[in-house]
Amino acid sequence: MNAAWNRFPVARLLLPFLIGIAWAINTSPDQPWAVYGVILGILLLIPLLFSPRNARIRWQPVIGLLATLTLFFAGLAQVHFKTHPHHAAHYSHVLDSTQYWLATLTHPPVERKKSYRLELQLTASHQSDTSFPVFGKVYAYLPKDSTVQSLSYGTRLVVEQRLRPIDPPANPHEFNYKKYLTFKNIYHQGYFPAGSWQIMDQAGGKPILSKVFQMRAYLLGVIQHNLSDSTSMAVASALLVGHKDWLDKETLTAYASTGAMHVLAVSGLHVGIIYLVLQRLFNFLLLRFRRGQWVSAGLQLAGIWLFALITGLSPSVIRAATMFTFVIIGTNLKRPVHIYNSIAASAFLLLAFNPYLLTEIGFLLSYAAVLGIVYFQPKFYRLIYLPNKALDWVWQITCVSLAAQLGTFVIGILFFHQFPTYFLFSNLIVIPAAIGILHVGLVLFLISPIPILAQGVGWVLNEGIAWLNYLIHWLESWPNALIQPLTLSLPQGVLLYLLILGVSAWLVHRYRWGVSVAMVAVVLFMTSFTLDRSAEAQSCGLTVYAVRGHTAINLHRGHEAWLVADSALLHDADKMLFHIRHHGWYAGWRKWHQLDKALLPVSGMQCQTIAWWQAPPQHMPTDSIHTLILSKNRQITPEHLTALPHLQQLVLDGSHSRGSTRFWKSVATENGWAVHAVQEDGAFVVEW
Repeated sequence: MNAAWNRFPVARLLLPFLIGIAWAINTSPDQPWAVYGVILGILLLIPLLFSPRNARIRWQPVIGLLATLTLFFAGLAQVHFKTHPHHAAHYSHVLDSTQYWLATLTHPPVERKKSYRLELQLTASHQSDTSFPVFGKVYAYLPKDSTVQSLSYGTRLVVEQRLRPIDPPANPHEFNYKKYLTFKNIYHQGYFPAGSWQIMDQAGGKPILSKVFQMRAYLLGVIQHNLSDSTSMAVASALLVGHKDWLDKETLTAYASTGAMHVLAVSGLHVGIIYLVLQRLFNFLLLRFRRGQWVSAGLQLAGIWLFALITGLSPSVIRAATMFTFVIIGTNLKRPVHIYNSIAASAFLLLAFNPYLLTEIGFLLSYAAVLGIVYFQPKFYRLIYLPNKALDWVWQITCVSLAAQLGTFVIGILFFHQFPTYFLFSNLIVIPAAIGILHVGLVLFLISPIPILAQGVGWVLNEGIAWLNYLIHWLESWPNALIQPLTLSLPQGVLLYLLILGVSAWLVHRYRWGVSVAMVAVVLFMTSFTLDRSAEAQSCGLTVYAVRGHTAINLHRGHEAWLVADSALLHDADKMLFHIRHHGWYAGWRKWHQLDKALLPVSGMQCQTIAWWQAPPQHMPTDSIHTLILSKNRQITPEHLTALPHLQQLVLDGSHSRGSTRFWKSVATENGWAVHAVQEDGAFVVEW
């Protein structure tokens, strides 16, 4: 075991560094003292590392411990330094005193349903007659009008101070958008109508990135001009250029349900194909010349990183590009590096540059998939020998799919709460299709200046993607294509990975400790699962959800729940999923009844001392109501509420407008009632 572990020195260095980053992110990123731990560790290590050989051998355990602690502290310190508000020049320190900002667009505008979103890098704060430099990223939202068309990467703007903090999640287990943006060092956003900003110039960007965005826009134009079907165009733009804004909901759902989503998210598969194409092309052209191998290597690296830039530098693409960089350099130095060291080195380099990559789902999925493929695929492949080349090719893809799924399924359940049943079949379709589409797409881009040829290649690409989409939707229609909802806690996910590690160590390497690790993981997982189910069975409570413009009130007892809501919300799958469904999944409600409030035969209901009114009730005892949940209804007047002798708290559900909320708050103040407005205070939750 020690001999095997010693073969991967970079992995040994990565582990404590990674643990330090994870510790800081999940506890507190504010760890300024960690840098002193790094300095002290280095000062203690230097004399030991430069001591005579015999002394180094004698002090080897101490050197290992000091190096581990130093790297752990380095992880803590890196998170601290990469958290922008910890720096004195961050804009947040002068937010209240700033009147105008000077800002630069870091990406082209992103179109949304009702607005355009800009990512701005603030560069200066204007206060009265003074101005001084600041830094930090924010989101700005602009209305859809013609002025947005003049904005592009590098545009410099003067904008009013309209920034406000990003709201935290309002409902239980709702996606934490505030935390998600915090990991990207974005802490504020603002809405900027016409007149609140003006363009200074177009000189704010970096020339190389400006050219990259121009090239990206050109390639998207080629796709748009030469593909006739809108869905095929959207898939081609996602697969070839990493542009996913054109994808519709049905296409995204179909690919996700069949386990083929990785094809639409540009990843290591795409970078690997680009690498093989460039390797064959440049080696054929240049290896016959003196020093041609280094020219070929340089062109391969340039091509891979250009592709990474054009497709948006997603975490999975960065990982793959970095790893192939190590492979190309190692191969040309005639010093092949072990694959695990290459993987660990790429992760170390990327996390040293940006430790918050560890919070990116794409980063986690990418490394989990590649580790699963590297470790499990050869072992699966050796189980069956197939002399037929076609069957052997099918078996290879099957092994890759199994290995990648074994590495990523825990992360998929943790974040997406689902498992695609037919992933083996979908990958037999999408992996060859992705290879073909990338090759045809590259040909289309190369011959795009020749319209007649481009139209022909575009037709081939359009029809190929149309057939791929048809097959994906066909697989989606199979029974039980997607198992959901599935929920895991983070500790349960770690225990599942420990189970996989233990079983693999025992079956593959015959390590006896693998059995112990697997058994402990199973026992702890089942104990955690049982405790969760026991707590769910005993739970009983009420939740008033914060969904703007809607009523949503839920009662639950054990594994059963009843949701009372308006029909518009019940039929809006996106809002239900974003605001409400995750609560039920995590709470373990197996039966969840949905009731349209308009069809209820009553105007109000009462549970213990809490009552809900959607209209003035005709027959309801009033002396036992301490808390009243109120839906917006013009027929309900303050006189109805003052008739409740023991009323202490008023809860305003999401159906109230801002004006209605202000009105009832004033009524509550006059009568000495506490007020909980879910749109301002978040969901109202009571557990009995």
